[in-house]
Amino acid sequence: MEAGGYQVGGNTGSALTADGRGWAFYVWAAGTGADDSQPADDGVRTSWAAQGFTFWVESGPGSTDVKPTVDELKGIVAASRRIPPPPADE
Repeated sequence: MEAGGYQVGGNTGSALTADGRGWAFYVWAAGTGADDSQPADDGVRTSWAAQGFTFWVESGPGSTDVKPTVDELKGIVAASRRIPPPPADE
């Protein structure tokens, strides 16, 4: 998140919460083996794949929070492609 220009605000146990630049949102990631893809917004969440992981962003945690636009997520998407993922649990 920080590499993309946002602050990590917390951890729900399944997602990180992030904020900055007027946005507040949740971020999830799961190892899916998916090929890299461009961000797609379905109106509720934005998702993309990088380095075998699928990432999702959704507004929150407040009911009036708004997630960043696809354009505003460019820094996070670039970081997800540039920074190696943590080693897999053995």
